[in-house]
Parts: sequence; structure tokens; C-alpha cells
Amino acid sequence: MTWEIAATAAEVISAIAVVVSLVYLALQIRHNTVSTNAAAHHQYLVTQSSANHSITDNAEVCELIDKANTDFSSLTNPEMIRLQFVMYEQFNQWQFAFATGRKSLLEKELWDTFTRGYTQVAATLPAIQRMWEICGSAYDPKFRAHVDAAISSGKPPQN
Repeated sequence: MTWEIAATAAEVISAIAVVVSLVYLALQIRHNTVSTNAAAHHQYLVTQSSANHSITDNAEVCELIDKANTDFSSLTNPEMIRLQFVMYEQFNQWQFAFATGRKSLLEKELWDTFTRGYTQVAATLPAIQRMWEICGSAYDPKFRAHVDAAISSGKPPQN
């Protein structure tokens, strides 16, 4: 009878140990998820700030975008090349935010904030719209559909 009691006690202790291990593992996974979300958010902000500075810190680029907004067809070939690379940088950032948002690596509130900002800019600047017509085919079909919907409606697409 003592062996049966010892075996039962061992089983109860083992079950408790498994539950404690599962709770610990769940807490570690949650912590890792929060850390991953924070890292993705930070990386996005760093690269977006860099992309924004490439425009705002350079009067020539601002003038180029203004010229493209006013009379896109008047751009020279060198201006078109420069604008294309500036816009690729912005579209790549948007795609990064889109991909991390779809993978739930950004909190929904952050993704909503980012997509509202991109949509507002894309829907109001003709230069971005024209460059999207030129550059958009280089991107993933789901992202293209997202940007197309944002530009055409002027509202962030619902994902």
C-alpha cells in the first residue's frame, strides 16, 4: 500500500510540475511576443525616420516632389531616376509596415496609425500616385491591392 501512495503522490507532483512548466512557458512566450512587437515597432520607426529625413533634409528632393506634383511630365530623366529611388524608399517602408502588420508583429493600433498616415500622403500627393503607377508592379500582389485601395478611396483599407 505504501508503494501505491508513493506512486500516486509522484503522479500528483508530476502533474503539478507539468502545469507549473506550462504556465512558465506561456509567460515566456507572451514576454517574447511583446519583445518582438516592440523590436518591430522600433525598427520601423528608425527606418521610417531615415526615409523621411532623406526627403525633409534635402531641399532639392522637396522641390523635386513639388515639381512632380505640379507637372509630372516636365521631369527630366535624372529627376525621374532620383524621384523613383526616393519613392521606392517610401514604398519599401510602407510594405514593411504592411508585412509586419499582417504577421501581427505590430499591435493593431500601431498598424492602423501607420496605414492612416501612408494613405493620407498617398491619396493626396499626385507624385506618389504617379510613381506608384510606375513602381507598383515590383511589389507583392496583396500589398499592391492594399495601396491601390488606399489611393483610390483615400481611406485606409480594412484588413
